[in-house]
Amino acid sequence: MDDRNRYRFVNVWHLKFRPEEVYLVLEDIGAYPRWWPEVRRVDRIDDSTVRIVARSVLPYDLTFQATDSRQGEQAGVLEVAMRGDLDGFSRWTLDPERAGTVATFEEEVTVRRKSLRRLAMVARPFFRWNHAVMMRHGRRGLGVYLAGRRGGAQQADELSRVDRRRTTDSSGSAFLLGLLLGRPGFLRSLLLLGQLLVRLLFPLLLLVFLRCRSGFGHNR
Repeated sequence: MDDRNRYRFVNVWHLKFRPEEVYLVLEDIGAYPRWWPEVRRVDRIDDSTVRIVARSVLPYDLTFQATDSRQGEQAGVLEVAMRGDLDGFSRWTLDPERAGTVATFEEEVTVRRKSLRRLAMVARPFFRWNHAVMMRHGRRGLGVYLAGRRGGAQQADELSRVDRRRTTDSSGSAFLLGLLLGRPGFLRSLLLLGQLLVRLLFPLLLLVFLRCRSGFGHNR
């Protein structure tokens, strides 16, 4: 078994909303693009299956089908089986706490996309970081969306659009301006600038790696 292409993620979000509120939003996979910037598209295939296209910081899309495998509002569990560029499952577990809800996201997947499998030896840490960025944005977007829902569906969409623009803004000039002016967001600007550089350099590194690998194979 190739463990380099297997991943297990666990993320815990503390949300200041009731479990039933959180469940209703997480259950509606078709609406994820409204509040989760990295979920680019969701297409309904049938009553229990959707096709999802996701893209985080690194310049590649992940396309996979997600099929309902376990749902229960009373138990606070939502689980889907995944098939495509990623094979495995993801699961939400919701538990009440004094201040609201603890939402635990678990995912165990194997990467099936060939180009990413070839890079696993050197790029695995970057793939994990890519996932971490996606989850951080998702946590923020969900909080904004839930707050908006309390004010009505229209307000939820408006707040989510504003937050998505803030989250996905990748203007290099804005980051550099923040650095030059020495604003309090210096570290954040530096991090976002690093993300921008990764976006630009990753395709080049991928091309160099594949060409070196191809040349090595011809010389054997």
